[in-house]
Amino acid sequence: MRNALAISGITKTYQDFIFLLGMITALIPCIVLACFGADVTLYSLALYGSIGISACLLAGGISLTCAYLFDPEKSQIVFMMSFMAATGIITGFVLLINLVFPVKDNILLAFQIVIIISAICFLSHTGLR
Repeated sequence: MRNALAISGITKTYQDFIFLLGMITALIPCIVLACFGADVTLYSLALYGSIGISACLLAGGISLTCAYLFDPEKSQIVFMMSFMAATGIITGFVLLINLVFPVKDNILLAFQIVIIISAICFLSHTGLR
């Protein structure tokens, strides 16, 4: 029991480290762009955030479902390929949305629709309800 608690403590520390590393990695380009006078607006942050979140949700939904179907070696390959598949799925969603209304004029709305579809797909595939 003591080993399980020690391992869970190490895992929690590792997760915190990865979270902080991700935050620092995301902030460095923003600081560099701000130093060079680039305008980082709330619109651009919302757009790129919704693209990133929808890519992560779709890739996570694909890789988590396939992790139970394959052995560990094959599931690593599926994990790497899931991000490519998520990119293709997002492109397909945007092209389908473009049939309803012009995405060029309403790009943030289009990616908000994609993030909603991605969240629904993630929750339905992973069984988190």
